Amino acid sequence: MLGKGEGEVTVTDILPMRNADESMISFSIEPRELLQAYELAEKKKLQIAGIFHSHPARPAPSTTDIKFMEINPVVWLIYSTTNEQFKAYVYDDSVSEVAVKIME
Repeated sequence: MLGKGEGEVTVTDILPMRNADESMISFSIEPRELLQAYELAEKKKLQIAGIFHSHPARPAPSTTDIKFMEINPVVWLIYSTTNEQFKAYVYDDSVSEVAVKIME
């Protein structure tokens, strides 16, 4: 997700990424594709606002998510396909939930 703003970031663009794992239970993004997203954000004068993915369970970071949250310190938005709920998290020495405001 790309966006702009200080503190409260507004998402303006969504960049779909291919699941390099080609799996229903795990995901990863090819490093080259992630780098291209950062380059596009810079070109558009936007920032990486977050990373979005779904879980077939509750919307909470998995152990794998937490590992990648440490190296990608942005908001991680997780959607639960079982209870249709969004939750967002950041990592700063530990995982913390952050508020999500959906605007239509």
